Amino acid sequence: MNPFRTSLDQDPIPPVAPAPGATPVAPAPGAATVAPAPGAAPVAPESYAFAKVKATTKDAAGKDIVVETDVDATLVTEIGAYAKANGLSQKQAQALMDRELKLIEDASAHDKKAQADGLAALKAKWQSEAKSDKDFGGEGGAKFDENLGVTKRALAKFFPEIAKDANSHPFLDHPQVLKGLLKIGQLLSPDGEFIAGRGNDAPRDPAKSLFPNMA
Repeated sequence: MNPFRTSLDQDPIPPVAPAPGATPVAPAPGAATVAPAPGAAPVAPESYAFAKVKATTKDAAGKDIVVETDVDATLVTEIGAYAKANGLSQKQAQALMDRELKLIEDASAHDKKAQADGLAALKAKWQSEAKSDKDFGGEGGAKFDENLGVTKRALAKFFPEIAKDANSHPFLDHPQVLKGLLKIGQLLSPDGEFIAGRGNDAPRDPAKSLFPNMA
């Protein structure tokens, strides 16, 4: 027997089972509760409450503001069910939700970039075709910039709402659309009025000039 061994080193005394029929003693009011030991399994709540999603947007004045929205109900159900089945704590479930939302955000950003890149490539292709079209770009594309200005004047005259946000309408770069707008613009003076003497006393519908095959 080790003479330096204390009572703390002895084998623990086994717990004594309560006597049959004994009433369990409830802790006294205000008594301290025992925290779970380090490494103990987390306690899963009856239900999970997930934090709202914060996003930055702009108000009517163009200032950045932070808005909060509820997480998609389907995602709440799926993450909640998984967390419950695996006994996750509230903190663990929220971490899982945050990770899932980040994956969704990253995937959405990737899709938007791919779409924007594809659209930019298509617009560049159409502009190149219009520049090489002798009816629009002229010889070697020499008339392209001039005729492009004419199409913008026609667009502003007859389609003002589209002209205000032309960058949101990629179809405007299509060679056939540009050529249609050019025909309309050539009937206008620089100030946007019809030029007399070109058989345009009764101007035709500009949409029909743009899309002559339409009924």
